[in-house]
Amino acid sequence: RIENTTTLTELAYVPTGSGTTQQCVFSVPAGKTAYVTKIKVSVGLSDSADIALFHISSADDRTGPTYGAKHYEWGIEDYSGSRDFDLDTYLKFDEKNHIFMEAQRITGSGSAQVSCDFEMYLVNNA
Repeated sequence: RIENTTTLTELAYVPTGSGTTQQCVFSVPAGKTAYVTKIKVSVGLSDSADIALFHISSADDRTGPTYGAKHYEWGIEDYSGSRDFDLDTYLKFDEKNHIFMEAQRITGSGSAQVSCDFEMYLVNNA
């Protein structure tokens, strides 16, 4: 379990025996630009969830007034089912941006079955 030691907020959880978190996160490397072209979501039929894609700009800058501020880029509310969302206008993320998805169960009980993924082009900066 990985948590914020100040607030004790759980940030990640690694299930016993899996060896990996169940997260949808990508950091754009220096010298690259990412273009998200498709977002895939799946929520178990007995559940619904709000799902959103965020980014943190200049994620390695720890001095600015907006350090750690997450910016909303895309989302769907109270969703149930499975779908690929092809983006007509690609979402552009400059180098050193963290891109990640979050989900919050709206209906259902216990642990919601949610899967999130995104596809992108990663190109060299000129």
